[in-house]
Parts: sequence; C-alpha cells; structure tokens
Amino acid sequence: MGDRMSSRDAAARMLDLATLGLPTSQHEWGRAMRAELSAIENTRDRRRFATSVARVTVFTSVGGQLVVAVLIGLLVAVLTLLTSRHQLGDPSAVGVVTTTVPIPALFLPTFAMAAAALARSYTVGVRAGLIGGVVCLIAVSGVLAFEGMVWIGQRGIFPLDADPPRTSIGPSEAALDIFITGMWIGHLIIWLSAIVVAAGVGVGIARMASPQTLTAEKARRTS
Repeated sequence: MGDRMSSRDAAARMLDLATLGLPTSQHEWGRAMRAELSAIENTRDRRRFATSVARVTVFTSVGGQLVVAVLIGLLVAVLTLLTSRHQLGDPSAVGVVTTTVPIPALFLPTFAMAAAALARSYTVGVRAGLIGGVVCLIAVSGVLAFEGMVWIGQRGIFPLDADPPRTSIGPSEAALDIFITGMWIGHLIIWLSAIVVAAGVGVGIARMASPQTLTAEKARRTS
C-alpha cells in the first residue's frame, strides 16, 4: 500500500512540476490535467499520464524549463571541463572562453525560440532563456572555480583567457577569476542578446505557422 501511494504521489509531483508556471492561456488546461490525474486509480496509468503531460509542457512551463535548463547547464559544464583539460597542456591555449561564450549562446537562444514558438509567447521564451542563462552561469562558474586552481597551480595562468595574473594570487582569487575580472558580464550580455532576439523569432515562427492567428490579428487591427 505504501509503495502504491508513493508511486501515486510521484505521479502527482511530476504533474505539479509539469504544470508549474504555465502560460496564462494554459492555466485552465493545467487544472484540468490535475483533475484528470486525480481520477486515475491505476499506478502505471497515472505515471504514464503524468509523463505524457510533462512531454507536452517541457518547454512552456516553469517546471519543464527548469529541467531543460539543468540539462543544458550540465552539458555546458561538461564541454567547459573537456575544453579546459584539452587546453591545459597546450602551450598555445587561448582559454576556455572559446567554449563558455559561444556554446551557451547557441543552446540558450534555441531553447528560448522553441519555448516562445510552442507557447506563442515572447515572455515565456525570454523566461526560458533567462532560467537557462542562470543555470549556465552557475555551471560555468563552478567548473572555472575548480579549473582555475588547477591552471594557476600547474601553469600560472587563468583558464578563462589563458592570461597570467598581474600579481601573486591564491587559490580563492583563481577560483573567482570570472567574477573578479567582470568577464561574467560579457558572457551575460552576449547570451541575453541572443535570447531576446531568438524569443522574438520564435513568436514570429508561431504566428506564421498559424494562419488563424494572423487572420484574427488583421481583423482586430481593422476593426
């Protein structure tokens, strides 16, 4: 009985996460999905139903966006670490900035564009990109904190741009290089610019794919 209730609660928690922060136009639908789940008794059917809803809302709900953002952050962290280790023994290394700037600047706008298009909402698209941006900044900072100490210890230079420090520094300064130098601001400016543009493109794609929406907007403007 306990296992059954635990499974039922797991399905309910999954659905709560999947419908968290849905666009205003989908609030009623989200409530209907939660009500439908409460009427399902079979544990497997409950889990299957919650999973199907999660697939639908993965880009449009806050819960789904958090999951996608974490996956993007993990991927960025792994790629940053691999780049760091590859360049660590390379005398001509230019720094992991070659990964920490362009890779998130590719993934985050794609995420924002997909969210905006699926939700038909610029705000939802930007929100997705911002959530992803925060997670990516945490991921990059975490990797650089560890790698900074390794690079300073082995090569006496910073991993982000492969430049040596101007004065003697300790491990803590090496770990916080991205914040001390302010380079995190440059990262965010590039990421956010791409997110804002991509969200607009996503909404445009959604409108072009929906002739009914275009017709309604034209009618509203001419009325």
